Amino acid sequence: MTFLPLLLLLPALQGVDEPRASYIEPAPFTEEVTGVLDSADARGLGWVRGELAVLGPEAAAAVAGCIDREGLDPGLRRTLLETLEGWPLDRVVGSFAAFLDPEPTESAQRWLLGQLADHGQGRVLGTYLAWISSAPQAPHLRHPSFQSQLSASIRALGLRHPSAFESASAWLDEVAPTLMPTVSEAMLASAGERACPALEASFGRDPLIDRALLVAARNLDARVASRGMDELRKFVLLGLSSADAKTRTESAYALARFGDLDSLTQLIGVLETESDGRARRALERAVLGLSGMRFTGDLDRFQDHLNSERAWLQDTLPTVLEQALGDQVALAIPALRTLAGKHLHRQVLSEALVPGLLHADPVIAAAVARALGDLGHPPAMQSLVEQVDAGDTLVRSCAQSALARLSGQSFGDAPQAWWNWIAGS
Repeated sequence: MTFLPLLLLLPALQGVDEPRASYIEPAPFTEEVTGVLDSADARGLGWVRGELAVLGPEAAAAVAGCIDREGLDPGLRRTLLETLEGWPLDRVVGSFAAFLDPEPTESAQRWLLGQLADHGQGRVLGTYLAWISSAPQAPHLRHPSFQSQLSASIRALGLRHPSAFESASAWLDEVAPTLMPTVSEAMLASAGERACPALEASFGRDPLIDRALLVAARNLDARVASRGMDELRKFVLLGLSSADAKTRTESAYALARFGDLDSLTQLIGVLETESDGRARRALERAVLGLSGMRFTGDLDRFQDHLNSERAWLQDTLPTVLEQALGDQVALAIPALRTLAGKHLHRQVLSEALVPGLLHADPVIAAAVARALGDLGHPPAMQSLVEQVDAGDTLVRSCAQSALARLSGQSFGDAPQAWWNWIAGS
């Protein structure tokens, strides 16, 4: 089963002398497909389509093997690709896996990866990954060219169809260890919380993969992070209990982005007993970033601070929100500035402030947009997009600035461009 690893690596392997194993044999239907192509000039493309349809998906690998045949007419090449495209993707992948092909092609590589990305079939992706993981040429799977193309295909699949990875736990264990960092990172980076259940099941088996996943979580695209902050936070917290100090370090870095009041309590618990210097510094920075208070080792003092934050949520927040969303600008602006600095409660505050984007006073509505940008809670992006071409100039400008801060993108007052980006299209 060497077809796809070689197929994906063909450009990178040109000029490299690899011994050809004696067990490699031509794909089924190779003679039949070659015969059809040899008669194409005389019989026409319609006849070629009919003959390939008779052969069916089991001939897919032989068809793919002819796509880059020297001197092949461009129209005939398109016909071969269209034929592959018309067959069920799982049958095509099954055909590839059923034989060992000595001459894979670059066009077939592009086609197959594109199909995996476009069709949103996570089950087929699992078949594909299990197949290439068991290939004799497994050392070639380490090649950057292969890893890059595989990552791009999985990311495209996850962005367009986040649900494709919901059943990934059924096949993730079959992925070769050399591929796991690439596969798992691409899953998390594109599907976010939808990929977390499957990734949680394998978390803890390999510290290198765990750390790669936590780095990917910390650097998640805002549109992906916005889909499920709670599930992502739960996933990132797994790293705090790792026996590996570097994993705890990466978990702390990620929690600086996803943490909340409850996770801050867990951070403090780990920080109390942390002996590794780098991990301890990362934990301290995460605590400071979330709470605004430096942990000096005095647990009682810090616990008092956490209790005061809980009390503020319960007793003070309602009054501050009333002022922030009220009719008096003189009260609203200072209140919104106070709320914008409360990053520990960013989720609660963002959800409470979103209605203020529709405030009758554009000065207050604009200040709400600025506060949402300062709080840095990605789910607020969708509400902000609705204001990028609103009637008031000040509100439009502040909504666009807030979106730029949250997303790192700049689409100005073009709501459709923002929606397309959020949707991954």
